[in-house]
Amino acid sequence: MTQVNLQADRPGIYYGQSAQYSGDGFSDMNFQTHAVAPADFAAWVAKTKGQGPALDAAAYAGLAKQSVVKTPYDYGAVQPGLFDQIAMQKIAPAPGPQAGRGDVNVSPRSAK
Repeated sequence: MTQVNLQADRPGIYYGQSAQYSGDGFSDMNFQTHAVAPADFAAWVAKTKGQGPALDAAAYAGLAKQSVVKTPYDYGAVQPGLFDQIAMQKIAPAPGPQAGRGDVNVSPRSAK
């Protein structure tokens, strides 16, 4: 688990970037954080709740696959306990990069 902190003393848009190398597309893993007044945040939550897809174990499995997503989107709901299931690895982690794009796999026994 990683903790991210932001102290936004005034409303604004703040730039963020992933600090963990995670494969293809890493250089594009940046984001904007919109710091807003509490009333504006509450209005966004009310508007977003119940609209769009739900983030559940199946949707998480799709997100965990290596890919590049260019358009951000919101989830209208989150499966209860999903974060804890992911953090405690009760949901299997996604596989890493797959061979087959010209890569050569050599097992330790055949590499002599």
